[in-house]
Amino acid sequence: NAVRMGNYYYFNHISYSPMDKMIKITGSLTPCPKCLKQPKMYMRLGKNTISLQCNPCSLTTGEFDSSQAAVAAWEKMADQLATVSP
Repeated sequence: NAVRMGNYYYFNHISYSPMDKMIKITGSLTPCPKCLKQPKMYMRLGKNTISLQCNPCSLTTGEFDSSQAAVAAWEKMADQLATVSP
């Protein structure tokens, strides 16, 4: 299920496999707007794409070519969802 926000599509769930590697995030990001937990960063091995996902609620950015692009998408998504949440 994808949600469109501006030029981005945000996926409510991406299933991760053993072909995904979790990457340590230094510092902190905006918490998940749904559950207030910190997201985790994953690299899809073989494709070398990066995504951020909140494990408790599965909110994710989808896949990007760089960690900077994934972080920027997470921050934008969190900001936009926070403004529409009750």
